[in-house]
Amino acid sequence: DWAFIVPPYTMATGSWLAGNWRSITTLLVGRPLQLLYYDVFALLGARAGSLSLVYVISAFLCSTSVALLYLALRHRFPAFFALLASLLFALSPLTTIRQLFNAVGGTAPGFVCLFLAFILYSRRKTAWSYPLAVMALLSYEPIFLPFLAAPLLRRGRKSRREVLAHFGICGALFVAYVFLRLYMAESRIVGAMAGSPSPLTTAWNVI
Repeated sequence: DWAFIVPPYTMATGSWLAGNWRSITTLLVGRPLQLLYYDVFALLGARAGSLSLVYVISAFLCSTSVALLYLALRHRFPAFFALLASLLFALSPLTTIRQLFNAVGGTAPGFVCLFLAFILYSRRKTAWSYPLAVMALLSYEPIFLPFLAAPLLRRGRKSRREVLAHFGICGALFVAYVFLRLYMAESRIVGAMAGSPSPLTTAWNVI
């Protein structure tokens, strides 16, 4: 938390933002939106002169992600199952590390994007769901992978063509993301390639 929260409290805003903007645009760790979230939330706390505000934002993001998961599951499953699954998610290590802003500030917005993508897909607003899924991917790669199961949350009969099209789009988005990181010579993927016997292993290592 020290690395992400303290600098905007102690540095000139312009110079701090300039350095962080370079990190985001050069895909420093392959997660540009994650870095952006850190910057925005820490800056809000610094501007308000309150360290507590940063953790209030974290709590709000966690609560929002749990509520959205419930809404997403209710499109397909009974209320009890949706509530139980949401509570398990809230109690899982994915969210119980919320006392660390470093963990929540970068992942909770990704979960919010993912669950909103699920909701839109289940309502057959498919074209709007994929940009949100991409935002989840750019926040934290593993969060994107559950979106493969989006057809399961849509009521009614799913055609094989519809499911295969969804898998194809998700695969194309992920491949484009990996190639973008290769093109930008992002450090994590370059390091993974150095010790990887195959492209598939490289892709797995960077998520």
